[in-house]
Amino acid sequence: MKIEKFKLTKDNLLKVINLDKTFYHDKELTESWYFERFKSSYEGIGLFDNDNLVGYLITSPINKELYDEIKSGKYDNDIKFDPKFYEVESEYYYINSILILEPYRNKGYGLQMIKKLNPNKNYIAIIVSKEGYYLASSYMNEVLKINDSTFIFTKEK
Repeated sequence: MKIEKFKLTKDNLLKVINLDKTFYHDKELTESWYFERFKSSYEGIGLFDNDNLVGYLITSPINKELYDEIKSGKYDNDIKFDPKFYEVESEYYYINSILILEPYRNKGYGLQMIKKLNPNKNYIAIIVSKEGYYLASSYMNEVLKINDSTFIFTKEK
């Protein structure tokens, strides 16, 4: 098993999309939705079993306006973020998703991926699962509870 950064090239993004299909059954996310938001210059942190992507953490540089709106509780998911809020580089990053295939969960890989984030940036996440809550609370600060299953977490520099 190895954890390493990877660029969100078209091929790698297609691998992410395939992993997402194993988990996000209730959301209709098209390939164009992904390609509109994730630029090839963006990086992910991947969990690899040999050369197979079995988990990932993806962050996107966002502007301060979106960061502050997320922090205030305006959004309870990222489906409707306007792509204009995404930047090429920023001090503010949105953690889009952390997903690990079932056989690789509860082995500490998620926390290892989070610890690879740049400590000189500000991160924010909308957490919508029990597993995500557990992981986020081990490394980030809860700043807002939107409802019983949705929380906002930050890790600020």
